Amino acid sequence: MLNELINIEEKERVSFKRHFIRNVVLEIAFDDMNKDALLKNKDNIQNQFKNIGFTKFGEMKQIQFKMNVDEDAPEQIPNDNEVIGLLLFDDKRKIRIELMSNRIIISIFKYLSFDNFVVDVTKMINILKEIMSVDNHIKLISLGKQNTIISTDTKTFDDLTFILNKPLLSSIRESIIPFDNFEYTRDEFSIFKDGYRCKIGSNCLKRENDGEYEINLDISVTDAKQYEFDNLTEKLQNINNFVYSVFCWATSDKFKTIMNED
Repeated sequence: MLNELINIEEKERVSFKRHFIRNVVLEIAFDDMNKDALLKNKDNIQNQFKNIGFTKFGEMKQIQFKMNVDEDAPEQIPNDNEVIGLLLFDDKRKIRIELMSNRIIISIFKYLSFDNFVVDVTKMINILKEIMSVDNHIKLISLGKQNTIISTDTKTFDDLTFILNKPLLSSIRESIIPFDNFEYTRDEFSIFKDGYRCKIGSNCLKRENDGEYEINLDISVTDAKQYEFDNLTEKLQNINNFVYSVFCWATSDKFKTIMNED
């Protein structure tokens, strides 16, 4: 199956009647525009983002880590005197933005469609270009989508594994763990294909309600080539098409039929 992924068939993107996208994360890295200039324009940036629906704002603080001998994880200590970026929130559309001097990370938790997504991203980037005179070079574009499916009245692993194709969910597909003892499993791998670095992960976990299980399919595609900002929409469309092709490879025909049910 991994050989099939390396030779993945490109699919023409079509819209399903239903989708299970839980969140979408877009990261765009660009030439550094200077942190001091970013913070100096904080009020102007916030005012412009208010005009497109953002209502809450904050600052990103530098985090330092301190290891303790008797603790497994390092202690996180925020440095309130060192601001490294801005936070912007649109609660109505469930959008969170992390803006730093050399990148913007846009997280959307209420995804409607790719067309709406591109319109929103274009507005955000245009604000930055107008206020900050952002250099015309993009250094990296990374688009990630998490699909979440809830299975209820689950009796056996067969009620779960039909959703995704091999090798995803391999441990429960091979019944390595008895169904009655199962709690959690995860598969993840990375490939380089057509100039993109693609990470694909799946996990399945048992939820609190009896017979209820959650399956997540994570697809993240990164393009690390340099582009002009004017080419952003085209490059996003190309990356999204690749994400769609990977999604079609990862999901079964039976599940895609369910996605087109009314």
